[in-house]
Amino acid sequence: MNVTSVLKDGVVISSSEEIVSTVAPINELVRVGTKQVISSNNDDKPQLNTETNEIPAKETVEEEKTPEVMPEQSKPDSKPSAVEETAKEEQRIREMRRDVTNFETLYQDDDTLAEGTEVEVTAGKEGYTVVTVTETVRDGQVVSSKEDVKEIVPPVNRVVTRGTRKQSQPKTITNPTKTINIDEDGVDIGVNPSDEVYYLKATQNSEDKSTSDNGDTVITPVVTNIYAKIQSQEKVITVDEEGHPIENTEGYIFLRESIDKKREVAVDGIVTITQIKTRTYKQKEIKPTEKSVADGDGSYIKSLEANHIAKDEETGLEFVDNQIILSTRDGISKEEVERLASEYKMSIVGHLIEANYYQLELSQVKSYLELKKLMEDLQQNPMVRTVELNNVQRYDTNSDETAVVAPKTDAETKTQIELAATKSDLEKPNDPFGDDMDGWDEENPSGDNWGLEVIRARQAWKLLKDANKGEIVDKDLKVGVYDSGGFIHADLNTFAIVGSRGTASEKEEELRKGEEHANHVAGIIGAKMNNNYGIVGVAPDVKLIGFSSKRDNYSNK
Repeated sequence: MNVTSVLKDGVVISSSEEIVSTVAPINELVRVGTKQVISSNNDDKPQLNTETNEIPAKETVEEEKTPEVMPEQSKPDSKPSAVEETAKEEQRIREMRRDVTNFETLYQDDDTLAEGTEVEVTAGKEGYTVVTVTETVRDGQVVSSKEDVKEIVPPVNRVVTRGTRKQSQPKTITNPTKTINIDEDGVDIGVNPSDEVYYLKATQNSEDKSTSDNGDTVITPVVTNIYAKIQSQEKVITVDEEGHPIENTEGYIFLRESIDKKREVAVDGIVTITQIKTRTYKQKEIKPTEKSVADGDGSYIKSLEANHIAKDEETGLEFVDNQIILSTRDGISKEEVERLASEYKMSIVGHLIEANYYQLELSQVKSYLELKKLMEDLQQNPMVRTVELNNVQRYDTNSDETAVVAPKTDAETKTQIELAATKSDLEKPNDPFGDDMDGWDEENPSGDNWGLEVIRARQAWKLLKDANKGEIVDKDLKVGVYDSGGFIHADLNTFAIVGSRGTASEKEEELRKGEEHANHVAGIIGAKMNNNYGIVGVAPDVKLIGFSSKRDNYSNK
């Protein structure tokens, strides 16, 4: 059996046993004789055969016992009797151990065990020699003895593992500082928060403590940075080329835009970044075909130039090869249109303010396909409502034909364009148009008649007169106007009024009390021409049918 013991400072702190082998006991064998021995002097007694003196052995166990040898008795002088001469003889066989050898204790070092700790790996056992002893005993006395070596068992040395690892006292270990960046909601925002998005609001210091397996205390300093989001705002500054502030950009051309950022920290620590956009403008040159903003509402257009008229051979369409006409959605400022135009190297040369129409001119001549591609790109911009070519329509002022006449030569083209633009050939109504009437000038629309100038009404009247033998409006043409009343005015050619009750005098009185809006609308449509009174309508002297919404069936319709 192996016994494994763990010792610490000479004291057994644990022990375990393991059976290695089982050794059976060695029994002592003794032979006991039963043969009678007759003296040689007594011839009358029969002789026993000693060679057949084999008797069952009597098994006994006797370990490490040396039989006692009795001294031989001296024989008397007298002759023994026959009975005395008879003796018993027996043989005894036994095993015994001799030459016991002590075991040694062997030590082996182990640096994984703490110093002072011992672990018994193998238990020690003594060595010995097993001998077989054969003895002949007669009359209770050993008369002969013989020993034979049966087995030699060597000793088993005791093996002990001895710890050599030095034990140190527990110590404190400090790790490098750990930094954590979080926002105000406690969410981790990474190692390097952007200084364009966050600013440091507060810092907290703490420690994380733990104990290692060997008893050391581990401390990790923790720095928690709490960040807040930066507030942002935008500021736009408009300046001229010399850097002087501009409040109104009308009359200026947009050149460029630069963006700067200004970081400000308030008393309470809140950080604000202001994005400053500086937009630089160049003062526009006042051309003969334009008027300053001070005249009327500021609308203006650029006259047609003969050297920029081109023709698409496939469609036969004539157009201005360096211009397009663009209209914007409501709420889009001229400043935004200028920025858009500058992206495509264009400038504004005409602007109909009320209608949100812009005449844009390119810095270079473009082909028909190039202009179409440019218009497709512009149409994708959410600010743009429509975009189209600046088409050219020709007519012969000396002809009674209504068809458009296409000139055959460049010289003829130039001549007819000049004829079409001759103001002396156009109608000049004598209607006063109120107090703000500055004549007729389609190239610089202004005054109370600016709308008719913008749509080139006089050119249209001329075409209509040429087509209708001197009449602008067909005599049988009637226009219905639905409004809140009115329709009775010296400058209106009212044919009928529908939707009022009562006598003619009552009806007239009632309608005269109607809102001015109805007369305003009706006047724009068909106010009389050349009556030295009021204004001129788009379709002068057209017969009007007024539908009043102030009565019965026409209410709220």
